[in-house]
Amino acid sequence: MRLGFNKSDILCIDWDERSLRVLEATLRRGKPTVRRAVNAPIPAGLDVRDPSVMGDFLRRTLGEHRIRTRRAISNVPRQEAVLNRLSLPTGTMDELAAMVHLQIAKELPFSKDQAIIDFAVVPKEGPTCDVWVAAIRVNVLEYYRQVFANSGIKLERVGLRPHANLLAARALGLTEGRVVLVDIGPAMTEINILRDGVLMYTRAAPVPMPVSPAAGSATDGDGEAAEPEPVEPSEWPVDTLLIEVSRTIAAYRATDLGAAIDRIILSGAADIGEQLVGAFEERFGVQTQLYSLPEEFRGRAELNGATAPFSAAVGLALGSLAEAGERFDFLHVKEPEAEHRERIKRRPYFVAAIAMLAVAAGVFAYQPIRARKVTISGLQAAIRSLNHDEKQRTAALKKIADLYDYQDKNVVWIDYLQKLAAVFPSNKDCYITQLEANTEKGLITLKLAAANRFVAARAVESISAVVDEKGKPIFKAVAGNKADYSKDAEYPVSDEVTVTVLPIAPKPKTQR
Repeated sequence: MRLGFNKSDILCIDWDERSLRVLEATLRRGKPTVRRAVNAPIPAGLDVRDPSVMGDFLRRTLGEHRIRTRRAISNVPRQEAVLNRLSLPTGTMDELAAMVHLQIAKELPFSKDQAIIDFAVVPKEGPTCDVWVAAIRVNVLEYYRQVFANSGIKLERVGLRPHANLLAARALGLTEGRVVLVDIGPAMTEINILRDGVLMYTRAAPVPMPVSPAAGSATDGDGEAAEPEPVEPSEWPVDTLLIEVSRTIAAYRATDLGAAIDRIILSGAADIGEQLVGAFEERFGVQTQLYSLPEEFRGRAELNGATAPFSAAVGLALGSLAEAGERFDFLHVKEPEAEHRERIKRRPYFVAAIAMLAVAAGVFAYQPIRARKVTISGLQAAIRSLNHDEKQRTAALKKIADLYDYQDKNVVWIDYLQKLAAVFPSNKDCYITQLEANTEKGLITLKLAAANRFVAARAVESISAVVDEKGKPIFKAVAGNKADYSKDAEYPVSDEVTVTVLPIAPKPKTQR
């Protein structure tokens, strides 16, 4: 069993309002190899805009699929970024950063102090170079920081989805001609136009698309992938989508007169299928296909279900192998060296100013404290005079504490076993092959024969939810680190659940 501690393993995570896509990849020999791909539907009513809620859902999803890699990269969708293409004189990265920050400040719809700015250089030879400059608001990046902090995963890079989709298209060999990549989401659709493998135009359009409640899940064979429920073509706003794509192509042709589109690629988290492919081919008269994972990236993974939702995740993995100047990273932005030094230089002044304010506040606050000290001294003297029988009271309190301790240890195990049985899965899902109890430590170890590897996780969740009359948890349950497989067709999985009876378990010793 791999524990996921390899530094070359990375999670490429992308999500929208209705689904979470996780691609676990290994970055070696200049290319990513996919180990696992999970497309998890987000439950109705779950607020993805709340970072604590979204972080908890991400943590639970990784746990359900036993993904142990703890390094991740993600991306910002097109509608969250101001994106411009600039043509600049060729120079060093510091010189390009200075020119970018000077130029983009004039075009931002919000204050530069509220912006996180980064850029990606388009590889090109000559006296000039093209760069894509993106700016997002500070609160957008803070949202991603909090999501991953709440999920317990280290966030190493935040990229840009249109750029990730560009790299995913290149991986399919689409480096010649004009290609339209349509990333269809449940509320927003990102439309990107590539020419000879270079991003030329990109925009996001609001096109609400229906998604079935049971979206499919692609995996590496560790779990069963649910087939997505088909959505009737009549329910799709196909005309609206086709109109937005037509508008995007028309806007692009203003800078590339008479440009003919050679191919259309459809990707995204919506339930796209052959009906939509046919609608695009009929409207635009060009070859249209669903995005598929490049064969050389699959490794040994057996990917079930649609791979079209993973285009941005594949691009994130490829971006990790690109040069730093050719990718977006809002966590580690490229900024002018002089500006960086000035920011570092200003830090001591800020610290000194804060220290002076703290001293002034302390002096001001001390005046009422001085008067109260006199009152406290008088109260302490009165307490000492009343505390003449301290030894007798201490002895009485010790006897009372011993009595409570005796009552706490007078445990009726059958009561806890009854509560445990009330929430335990039925015999249809599993049965107990062995039960061990440690009365001193308050531990119950259950060895199970289960119908699948998810039974233990569901049992842990049900047992941990049991509370007493005061709403306090009674049990703490954990599943085993490894599930074995047997030849029993009905119960092929051997697993283990360890339950701690919290009212009985010894209290942890505090260090002094």
